[in-house]
Amino acid sequence: MIDPLVEIQNPDELKLSIPFTQYLKPDGRKRMMRFGVLGESAVAARKVLDAGLQFECEILTTDEVSLTVFDDEIEEDIAIEVCPNGPDVDAAIVRLINAAVEYIADKEAEGE
Repeated sequence: MIDPLVEIQNPDELKLSIPFTQYLKPDGRKRMMRFGVLGESAVAARKVLDAGLQFECEILTTDEVSLTVFDDEIEEDIAIEVCPNGPDVDAAIVRLINAAVEYIADKEAEGE
């Protein structure tokens, strides 16, 4: 499998294409999609993926976007962001990644 973490023009900048499972209206069919993040967010997202957590998204009936990180071990969302569909999604993804990294750190501190 090719690692989606690749160097771009500036060697100090990394880009990661994060796989998201998108749940489609009206019946929840699944589709894979990707969102790109750069730099420290790419490194943090790689840590989230390496921890076995999954990124998911769906467009709500309000036309807002729900972004979540799901932990299969406990079968729960461990981070969630809801935002308007559009340019706000990029910042919401960064907040989502940061919340997931905090979850991982807390879990490691508990010794799990």
